[in-house]
Amino acid sequence: MAFAEKDISQESGAKEGVIKLKAKNDFDFCKIAFEELKKISCKRRIIPFPLVFNRLGTMFHFDKKNSMGLLKKIQTKGYVEIIPFKGIRIARKQIL
Repeated sequence: MAFAEKDISQESGAKEGVIKLKAKNDFDFCKIAFEELKKISCKRRIIPFPLVFNRLGTMFHFDKKNSMGLLKKIQTKGYVEIIPFKGIRIARKQIL
């Protein structure tokens, strides 16, 4: 991955000559996980938690605690809606 160098010595509070590395292509793990969740075949609109945990555990080796943390991050980005005690629902704007 290529990195671009940026001199931030002009910003307030920065030491002179400090170099900050920033990735040109930001890696969005939430989007990758969301694409995997969209592949789950379910006849209902709500994807049950066991299927979600199975997919995230199989693909990314997550346990339930890490999976729920990731689902909450994905929900804040607006990709899914978490239905308590049921599962997740893909957001309508993401279906199209």
